[in-house]
Amino acid sequence: MKESRLNSTVVFQNADFVVVSKPAGLNFHSEESPGLVVLVKQALGVEVLYPVHRLDKMTSGLVIFALNKKRRKPFR
Repeated sequence: MKESRLNSTVVFQNADFVVVSKPAGLNFHSEESPGLVVLVKQALGVEVLYPVHRLDKMTSGLVIFALNKKRRKPFR
């Protein structure tokens, strides 16, 4: 498993998807401070992620991102 800032942990990854454990209190996407999307992109070294779903800021849990365009529309 790979650790990035704010304790977001990659719990699964293959060629198509990555599953990340999101802690409560972390924004999914934020322009003001690095949110989950930015942290995962930095940890994986990718420029674009394709979210399968989202979680509210105060909700912890697993978040699934597709890693290629065939699977989902982009979230930049």
